[in-house]
Amino acid sequence: ATDPWGCVSYTATPYEEKMTACAMVSVKTGVAPEMVPGRTVVVHDFSGARVACAVIPGATTTTSTTTGAVDPVVPSAEKLKTPKVAGEGGVVLGALSFVRYPGYNGSLNVSGVAGVWQNYGYCPKTKSQYLSYQLYGADLACSTGPGPAKNSCGIHVHAGTSCEEDALGHYYNSSEVAKDPWCCLAYTTYSLSGEAFEVGALASTGFDLKDIEGRTLVVHDSAGERIACAVLK
Repeated sequence: ATDPWGCVSYTATPYEEKMTACAMVSVKTGVAPEMVPGRTVVVHDFSGARVACAVIPGATTTTSTTTGAVDPVVPSAEKLKTPKVAGEGGVVLGALSFVRYPGYNGSLNVSGVAGVWQNYGYCPKTKSQYLSYQLYGADLACSTGPGPAKNSCGIHVHAGTSCEEDALGHYYNSSEVAKDPWCCLAYTTYSLSGEAFEVGALASTGFDLKDIEGRTLVVHDSAGERIACAVLK
């Protein structure tokens, strides 16, 4: 419903006397994988001007020689169900029990699990997190992704610490990042049961994981209304 690339951006951080940006993000394009090779990847500067370009080759597996980067560790479904699990990639904060958002009177009843963990695998000192989730009962109108409404089909960490009151606004450090990183994160429903899942959506929040603990994870419907909430523990 909306351009999925419009929300993909990078955050540059100092590394070995250079400004480096590195991460793994998933983008729901609706395009078959075999249609991607041969297309161009374009890098923009802060003003939006196009500054660099590369052609995507056929599918290959590469290892970074610049940062020693490795693929981010994705918690298993069982790990997502256990809050604050220590292991590969460090701690995972879990959202294990969704409740209806205060004041929501609609027909949607969201359930499922979600996990948030620190981005350790790529740029050193990058203050960003990955979000994974498995939802049921989400909005079927999100089957083609988010619509034009603000926060349409969104799933975001909010500043509030309780699901019994206002969850406040999106939680990020505005002194560290220039743009709200949560505006671009949205789910797509895949079945008549309102199922939606994601493995490793990246949000550059400007915070460490310890700052995320105890905050609320809020699910929105296609109109952007807040419909469900869970506390990250």
